[in-house]
Amino acid sequence: MTKRQNIALICVVAALAIVLVAVGGYFIDAYASSDGERRSDGFVYSVSGNTATISAYEGEDTALTIPARIAGRRVALIEEGFLDNTSVTEVIFSEDITMIELEEGVFEDNTKLTYVSLPDSLKEIPERAFSDCTGLVRVKLPSSLEKIGASAFEGCSNLETSGASGEKQFVLPDTLTEVGEDAFKDCGDLTSVTIGTGLKDIPDGMFDNCDSISSLTFAEGSTVEKIGEGAFRDNNLGKVTLPDSLKYIGAYSFENNDSSSFSSITVPAGVVTVSAYAFSGCTRLATVEFAAREDGTRDLEAIGSGAFMNCERLATVKPTEANSNMLPDSVTKISDLTFYGCDKLAGFTIGAQIESIGDGAFAGGVASEVTDSIKNKFLCEASGYQFVQLTSYTYFGGSEPANREHYILTDSTGEVVYAYIGAFDPEDCNNKSGMTGEHDENNFLSFYFLMDAAIEGDIVELRPYALAGVKGMINIPDTVEIIGKYCFKDCEPEGNFLNIFIGNSDCAIDEKTFDETGISGDQGVQVVVRDTNSALADAIQAAIDADNRNWIDTVRGNASR
Repeated sequence: MTKRQNIALICVVAALAIVLVAVGGYFIDAYASSDGERRSDGFVYSVSGNTATISAYEGEDTALTIPARIAGRRVALIEEGFLDNTSVTEVIFSEDITMIELEEGVFEDNTKLTYVSLPDSLKEIPERAFSDCTGLVRVKLPSSLEKIGASAFEGCSNLETSGASGEKQFVLPDTLTEVGEDAFKDCGDLTSVTIGTGLKDIPDGMFDNCDSISSLTFAEGSTVEKIGEGAFRDNNLGKVTLPDSLKYIGAYSFENNDSSSFSSITVPAGVVTVSAYAFSGCTRLATVEFAAREDGTRDLEAIGSGAFMNCERLATVKPTEANSNMLPDSVTKISDLTFYGCDKLAGFTIGAQIESIGDGAFAGGVASEVTDSIKNKFLCEASGYQFVQLTSYTYFGGSEPANREHYILTDSTGEVVYAYIGAFDPEDCNNKSGMTGEHDENNFLSFYFLMDAAIEGDIVELRPYALAGVKGMINIPDTVEIIGKYCFKDCEPEGNFLNIFIGNSDCAIDEKTFDETGISGDQGVQVVVRDTNSALADAIQAAIDADNRNWIDTVRGNASR
């Protein structure tokens, strides 16, 4: 064989060796389908360079370990739905994993999954990663975790802990700096949550409707500046200490926390805004104080509409240094419905700094029972408004209840009524309906005589919510020309009838004037006007026709008035 032939033979052998190595490597790596999928140890995956992406698991294991490498390639990504149609209940990521990502919705809707141990190298839990994993009880969070995506654990109704089995504590690490909206919404079995020091913004709905959370702790050194809308709504919180770093309390953020342990809250000095309905419906909340710095300053500028609405046990609202109920000097507006339905708010001073008072701010049953803890009465130092104490009334069936005083909040002229203050209960008067004027034959609460006697000048307008929370029957003075929306909200009848008498047939009403009255069941509303052919009667009939509730006798004349 010539030298040239030897060289040619060597080249052929080398080429065949290369082909054999390539083919052998192919089969050693795994079986590859025409679309590039490969299989190894039950995993379905694809490769790119030196990395592998796991797209599915077809094995029989119920306790699954995610390897750091497959066929010599680093596992870099786990795709959405890779456990679909499996019986896997536990997933443990190998401790050898140094860098990995999870796709959005990676475990979403996997109801069999009970435990997941995430690798410490994982930086982000993506959006919807575990949403609606209703069987998930425990998840080990990475020690280097920086971000949790929106709805990542939403609907994990059995999730209890981020720690060892049996511990019912969920601790967000100090490394965590970003969380998406609704991240833990509807996690009904969470009971104890600790917010680490790295998180500045608690997003909207973060723990919304987690109705078993009774313990909320902000770690020492917390940097939280904002609590988003509905973040802790419908929880079961006990005592909560808000961090000094806090600047913004979002709308509905603590709404409907009605645990007996959630009885007081202190708003830190750095808070600028308490947003609308932030604490509404916290029925056991009795004390709200506004803290100040050592130099006496605070940053609070605004309290939103309905911020403390229907906090029915709220008796004390004041700066920490004050001895009576009032808002800090830095607040210049009392918004709509701020203290609506606060039955125990016994006395309040509207400071000289207040420039405006919203509709229904003190309506809906604000009490005026003077207690030992609050000695002041309802006082107004602000120009443009006044509390008028009612003095001309008599009681039926007994003497006046002790420590009971009655006010209306009006403008400076007395022509515009913003609220009736004093939640009359028929039980106070031997099951009669409160108080009445001397010419009233029907034993009902008569605003006609009360207001006429208490105010110099005529009442012209009843603002929205003005008579909200009144029990019994209501007479509207002949001088009233305008009745605002929801004026009779939560008004309860004596017996089966809520009777409303309107003296001025030319009075204008809003289409929602009679909305949301407090009738129920077989109870009904009866509206009486003098002229049944008036525009007022037509407007009332239109309101009745648009309402599905029970109206009795609807509109009729009242010759006896």
